[in-house]
Amino acid sequence: MICDDSSLVTRQITEYLHAYMQTIPTSLQLYSYSDGHSLISSFQKGNDFDICFLDILMPGFSGMETAREIRHFNTHTRIIFLTFSPEYALESYEVRAYDYILKPVTPERLNRLMNEVLKEIEHTDGTGIVVRSDEGVQMLLLANIIYVEAMEKKTVYHLYPEGTVTCKEKFAEVCSRLNREGMFLQTHRSYVINLNYVDRIKENDILLSCQERIPIAQGRTKEIRQAYLSFQMEDRT
Repeated sequence: MICDDSSLVTRQITEYLHAYMQTIPTSLQLYSYSDGHSLISSFQKGNDFDICFLDILMPGFSGMETAREIRHFNTHTRIIFLTFSPEYALESYEVRAYDYILKPVTPERLNRLMNEVLKEIEHTDGTGIVVRSDEGVQMLLLANIIYVEAMEKKTVYHLYPEGTVTCKEKFAEVCSRLNREGMFLQTHRSYVINLNYVDRIKENDILLSCQERIPIAQGRTKEIRQAYLSFQMEDRT
């Protein structure tokens, strides 16, 4: 998806992406919007995008404001900001942006970035774990696990976009397995979260993008904030 108020930029990136598609063994569906409101309306109607090229300085409803709204509907879209200045790089972490591209966009820079993001999508979105739930054996994609909760003698997986899977697995064993994946962190004796869904870390709890609040074990706030920052930095290198 390309969202830019400049039709010239949109047309240019579209042409670059069509050329890029000739070099890869798959096709991409391209969509374009001229303002953030139209894009958000598309999300509200249930549309979804793997990659979002977003102009950061659109008039009225800026790209940063649009990105914040996107995160209310979607946490896995890779947001790539289009900008004339690198000064917004730090602010982009607030909305978990994947990267940013300085204008004017060149096909070389775009192709390198597309190679990186498609490789990540192939790796992360297709990786899952097999669990034995109350309904039988099934596979859960790691990218769709928002958080896991210990509830009495059972373990409950809370999934994106909504829904739960309840298992009789021991919570300690689940923690051990998920902690090896890098994107998960145990914040409390009864909770493991997917760091990709963190919206805000407060003193006593964590607000997830799905608006759920997850408690933080006493005295671990600083440690968890550092772990989240390290995850964000490693995920961008």
